[in-house]
Amino acid sequence: KPDLKLKSVSIVVGKKYEITDFVDSCTDNSGEECILSYKEDKIYDKVGTYDIVIIAKDSSGNEAKDAVKVIVKDKFEHTYVNISISKQKLTYYVKDKAVLTTDVTSGKNNATKTGKFKIRNKVRNTYLTGKDYKSFVKYWMAYSGNNYGIHDASWRNKFGGKIYKTNGSHGCVNVPTDAAAKLYSMLEIGTPVYIKR
Repeated sequence: KPDLKLKSVSIVVGKKYEITDFVDSCTDNSGEECILSYKEDKIYDKVGTYDIVIIAKDSSGNEAKDAVKVIVKDKFEHTYVNISISKQKLTYYVKDKAVLTTDVTSGKNNATKTGKFKIRNKVRNTYLTGKDYKSFVKYWMAYSGNNYGIHDASWRNKFGGKIYKTNGSHGCVNVPTDAAAKLYSMLEIGTPVYIKR
């Protein structure tokens, strides 16, 4: 009979896995490797804990079964962008550790929406256009539709403080170019963005 040894596994949402990811070892009495199969073959797209039944057969057709626990985690667990309008600060956290903090200038007259968003897309060297403006930016990171995003603002020489009250943006979050470049290189599509007053 096969000697099947399994290991507990953590994977991120949507990651494809191989059966060998769950098996520590499997041999039969003669030392031959087993033929492995399992009862489920899907990409886990929800956070949770699952049991997968692994079936092992040896060359004589003997069978052994065991269940392995698979913990499916959110790819962005404890990784997010936090923007404080009152402090005019943006902090990017990776696994709850602050890896980038910068001053920002947000929207005049509360034009920056608060709430929970996600990075929807990233574009280099593009024009942002509105009724009364057309502005070139090097780093565009949209978090709400295509109209609200984090971007560099070469037309500003200062960020932070109370600037947003008199000379704020149209609703986007303006950051210095060097911070925008760093953030752009690190942020993945789907990263949560939390904006608070």
